[in-house]
Parts: sequence; structure tokens; C-alpha cells
Amino acid sequence: MHPYTAGKDAPEDSEEHRLYLWVQEMHELMDHLHASFAPQDWKHDYTSASATALEKRLITYCTGENHDRDATRIEVTAAYFGEVLLNEAGGRWGWDNNAGEGPSGLPVILPDPPLDLAPIVPLELAHRALAKRTGKVMAAEIRRVRKAVYPHYGRTLESHPPRLPTPRVESHDLEAVTFRMAMDDWLGQCMRDFRDGWIEEAGYGDREFWAFTPASLDQLEAILRDRCPTLEAFNDVCSSRFWTVAAWYVGMVVTEEKAATWQYRAIDPEAAPGSMYAADDYWTGSIFVNQRDRIGGHAEHPIDMLRAVLRDGVSLRQSYDRFPAPHLPE
Repeated sequence: MHPYTAGKDAPEDSEEHRLYLWVQEMHELMDHLHASFAPQDWKHDYTSASATALEKRLITYCTGENHDRDATRIEVTAAYFGEVLLNEAGGRWGWDNNAGEGPSGLPVILPDPPLDLAPIVPLELAHRALAKRTGKVMAAEIRRVRKAVYPHYGRTLESHPPRLPTPRVESHDLEAVTFRMAMDDWLGQCMRDFRDGWIEEAGYGDREFWAFTPASLDQLEAILRDRCPTLEAFNDVCSSRFWTVAAWYVGMVVTEEKAATWQYRAIDPEAAPGSMYAADDYWTGSIFVNQRDRIGGHAEHPIDMLRAVLRDGVSLRQSYDRFPAPHLPE
């Protein structure tokens, strides 16, 4: 059985199951890295040069002022470091329940066996990079790995140790790359529609009132209840331009006030039913807002925030309050 899927039904505290969950999360981590942290001219190609550039970015942006944001950026950087090391040392991802200080262990790189290298903990490399602040930690680690590689495989690019591919981590598989323009176009069109007619169609207030504030959600909810007295009535019109922009407006309030971002997850035809990115997953196939940079952050489909008013009696303010406040610099 494939080592990356063998642990799907294993006990939750087993190394096999934690490895399965980690590999499943890698696509999301790399998408987050590309969408929220990597510089625009950075090459997501898992080379030593890209790792060095990312290490310098980590040093610049992790200042210790925001624990959640720093922890997230350390995690995505460590995941990228791991993929770079797999290209250098071969082998595959593994999990060590005894690695790190926490009770759950950490993901590790298991280099190609002939190299006789001990498992490498990418998260420890990321923390070492922050501690040393030289921008040279990954370069030194790659040199160490290559000293073990050369006697077995030579020094040519074509003779790297064999590695087990990690599913869907290449840049062409990431929504932040392939859907960025389409998402920007959608957000831009909603903004134009909002400015060019939505406010007038709403029949209340002006641009100063509709300023993406939590207070304005109360009026939007009043409009919703007045025009759509039942859930069925809303479902009949929810795809119209007015309610599409209304949902966008709700999402914009969350992004403005709760440090959330817009996100899109594409359906992976090869994903198993019930798994992340499968066609039946709640988050795939439509845009939503997500607090990606906050530990324990919340996510919602804005259209469902509107729907919940009529279906569950949950006010827009209540749905908005489900998003925890962003951590501010200490």
C-alpha cells in the first residue's frame, strides 16, 4: 500500500495516520505559501535558490509581534523546505511522534536509504533559520545532504536520489496560481457592480453608509428578510447579481475587519469521496473567506451566511462574530 495513503484508517494517534493527514494538507500549505507569503517574483520550483530566498523572507516577516501569523509562516516555510530536501536527498515524508516538544510529533524527511542520513525535521530548520538570522541555514543543510549524495549518485542534475512524489504541490496545481486571475476578476466585477448600481438597488443609504462595517450587516439582513421571507424564496434568487454582490459584501466585511482572505479550492478529480478537495467537500468549487493566518481561524461561504439567516435564524452579526478577532501585535 502507498505510504502516503496507508494511514487513512489507522488510529488517530499513530504515525501512519498523522503522516496521511500531513500529506493531505501539503497542497493547502503550498497554496497558502504562494497566495499570502511568497514574493511576487519568487519561483515556486523547490530548488536550493528558492529555499534561500524563502528563508530570507521568513527572517524579514517573522518579527515575533504576531504569534499566529508567525507560526503559520514558519509552518508553510518548513513544508516548502521539506520538498526542497526531498529533491536533494530523495526518499519521502515520514512522521515521528517523538520529534519536537509537542505531544503529536512532527513531519520528517526520510532520505533515500543508501545515503545513511538520519531523518531531517524541516520545522527545526525553519526555527534555526529564525534563531541564526543569517539567511544561510538551508544552504548549509543542502550542502550537508549533497556530500552524502555525491558518492552514490554523482554530481549531475539528472542523477539525484529517487523520491516519492508528494501529490499536488507543484505551482501549476495551486489555486493561488491557476485561479488567481479569475478570482481577481470576480472580486473586481463585484466591486464595480456594487459601485455602479447595487447601492441604489438596495434602496437604503449611500456609499458612506455601505462602508464594509459590521453595523451595515444589520441593514443588509433587514433587506434580506424583507425581500426573501423564506429560505425557498432566497434560493430562487440567490444566484442573481444583486444577491451575489450582497454575499460578496458580507465577505468583504469579514476580510476588512477579521483579517480573512478570499480563497478558492478547485475540485481534484482524483480525490477520494469525502476527502479534502473531493467534489463532495463543502469547500470546493466556490469562493469563500478564510482566516488562513490565524491559528483556530474560521471560514465561511458568504452566501451561506445569508442563507443561515432564513434557515437557522442566525443573524449576519452572529455569523460575523464566529470569526475570532485577529491577533494584534503585542
